[in-house]
Amino acid sequence: MILSYESGRLTEKKSYREALRLESSVSPILSITGAGGKTTTALHLAYEYKEVGNPAVVTTSTHLAIWDQPWFLLEESTEKLQQIRRQYGQVWVGIPMTKRQKKEAFGASRQIQKMKAVSEVFFKEICELGVPVIVEADGARRMPCKVPAAHEPVIVPRTTTVCSVYGLDAIGQRICDCCFRAELAAEILGKRETDRLEAADLAKISADGNGGCKGVLRGMEHWVILNKADTDQRKESAEEVCRELERYGNRRILITSSEENERSERLVQKQ
Repeated sequence: MILSYESGRLTEKKSYREALRLESSVSPILSITGAGGKTTTALHLAYEYKEVGNPAVVTTSTHLAIWDQPWFLLEESTEKLQQIRRQYGQVWVGIPMTKRQKKEAFGASRQIQKMKAVSEVFFKEICELGVPVIVEADGARRMPCKVPAAHEPVIVPRTTTVCSVYGLDAIGQRICDCCFRAELAAEILGKRETDRLEAADLAKISADGNGGCKGVLRGMEHWVILNKADTDQRKESAEEVCRELERYGNRRILITSSEENERSERLVQKQ
């Protein structure tokens, strides 16, 4: 399910590309920020571009998990990137993190393999290929809500569209339990970290200049994606967030469900 909130009404869309108004763009550069579904969103977009014969490059400006898939490239090689892209209909590229780098970044050693951003020179080469580029530009430690620190998010200057993702399962939870950097969320909301996060709070975070709008520059399209709307209650909460966001002047909002998350797992297996 992909719904677009337009003038107080929800309209179902057949794809992320249609919903984000990307169908006429051959080589958009998308930066995905926030929490609660960034990688899922990147996966769906990559698959959609594969289906229309315009294979995308997926990368990160921060950190991204490495999967055991043939369409991952862990070195800077334009030749290999193009080869994988054509063969598999997509390529995910980055530089493997060392154990020390993972410990410095995450505070503890992790078993999961992670990759970091490629060099600025190589990223420029990617952008000059004239293909869709999808950048995971934030991290949230697998939590459904986030407020960025001073150095976050890492939105690349060439970005044409920013997608700020939030998990609707955050609503009703204590801020300290559902928000990465809970102290910053509490500061924006004027609440305690032990208070519950309400729909209006999620809207305020996503619309705040130090929240979801942080790093979004003039000329960049900004979308809010409310993910995990897989119950009637969450759909009602999503619509409440939409109405609140409209009050803040944000009218580019999508609602997606866990059905999309489950489909993303099947896409990984299929590809």
